[in-house]
Amino acid sequence: MVEMSGFFSSFYKNAKQNSVIVMDSVGIILQVNAAFIAAFGYEEKDVEGKHFRMLFTEEDKKTDKPEREANTALIEGSKSDNNYLVHKDGTPIWVNGEAVLVTDEQNEKFIVKIIHNIHAQKQLERFLLESNEFIDSIFESIKDVALMIVDSSMRILKANKAFLKMFGIKKAIEEGSKLSTIDHQFWKQEDIKEAIRNTIVKQEPIKNKIYSFATESSKKNIDISLKPMEGIGTGKSILIVIKEIK
Repeated sequence: MVEMSGFFSSFYKNAKQNSVIVMDSVGIILQVNAAFIAAFGYEEKDVEGKHFRMLFTEEDKKTDKPEREANTALIEGSKSDNNYLVHKDGTPIWVNGEAVLVTDEQNEKFIVKIIHNIHAQKQLERFLLESNEFIDSIFESIKDVALMIVDSSMRILKANKAFLKMFGIKKAIEEGSKLSTIDHQFWKQEDIKEAIRNTIVKQEPIKNKIYSFATESSKKNIDISLKPMEGIGTGKSILIVIKEIK
């Protein structure tokens, strides 16, 4: 059992969100706190006396990640990163951890690893990424309806190919560009910009509003619907759905 100062001892025992592993200078686990046991399912007897590499995934073991982490902490004083640690039941848990070099009064070196479980954050990031990829797929699969998402600052987040074709725009619209930069006179009209602004501010949809604009050879009539959206970009955003009226 490692002798602990009063301040660290209180942190070690009372921490609920932060797991703590105390190791010797080469990474052999000497003791773990209650938060670690609750988070990762191991009993003290399961881990004490074993190298902390037992907690890493097979992929990380193959690259000697645990040993490199301990070595960096010894040389530089600390090493922090995000990686998976494995629960006793085999489930990988995404964590943020910092290995800190500590020297006691007898000049003996220890490595204290403080771990914060950020698995829920990782899952949310993955969900949002997959959601955006799904939206991209849906956008490009729709050929006969023009779609565009605009954020609360009237910046374009997404526009499909049908949108470019409908308005004769040659180049893809750069994400984050202002609505007013679209190379078509229709999007410079104050009435359409006002309708979009009102939908963003009031978060109330507008359905089937009819507009028209001139093309090189004729006049094109379009039906526009504006729908508030959540979970895309930051803050409020709206989906603009445009159908050509034949």
